[in-house]
Amino acid sequence: MKYYKKEVEQGILNILQGIEISKYTIETENWKISVFISIFDEQGFLDMAWKDISNTIASGFQGNLKGKENEFEKWNIYILYICKNDVEKGLKNRIENDKFSSRKIVEDNLKVTLTDEVIEKLIVKHITNTDLEELLEITAVNQELTYIPVNQDIWQDIPNKILDNRTKNNDNSKLLLKKLKTI
Repeated sequence: MKYYKKEVEQGILNILQGIEISKYTIETENWKISVFISIFDEQGFLDMAWKDISNTIASGFQGNLKGKENEFEKWNIYILYICKNDVEKGLKNRIENDKFSSRKIVEDNLKVTLTDEVIEKLIVKHITNTDLEELLEITAVNQELTYIPVNQDIWQDIPNKILDNRTKNNDNSKLLLKKLKTI
C-alpha cells in the first residue's frame, strides 16, 4: 500500500482561504482512496467550517471524478477533521453522521505535532485498518497469559465442576455461595 501527500487543488484553496487542507492518497493496484485533512485549534472554528469544507470537496474534487475508472475513488473520499482541543460530543456526532458526499471523521484533543507519520497512523486507525494483523498478534499473546486471581482462597474453594459450565451441581453452588458470604 502506497501513501502519498499531495497539495490540494488550487480551486479548492481559493474557496476555503485561511483553512489548512492537505490531501493524502492511499493507492494499491486495485483501488485508490482520497483523504482530506483539515486541522483546527478550536472546536468553534471547526463548527463554522466543516460543512463548507465538505461541500467544497464534493463540488471541487468529487464532482470532477468521472468515468468508470474513477467509480471506486468517487465513493471512497474521507475528510479527517483534526482538532487540537476537545470537541463536544454533539458536534462530533453531527459531523460524523453527515452522509453527504464523503465519510467524515473527527479526531480531537490531539496534542502531538502532526507529521506525515502521525497522519498515516490516523488513516490506518480510522480508514484502512491495515494494523489488524499486528492487533491480532497482540491479542493472541494476551489471551495466552494465565489469569491470577486477586483472592486465591476463593478460587481454591471452587470445585472444578462449578468452573466447568457443562455440569451444574446445586449443592456445590450453595456451598460456594455460603463461603463467599463469609469472606
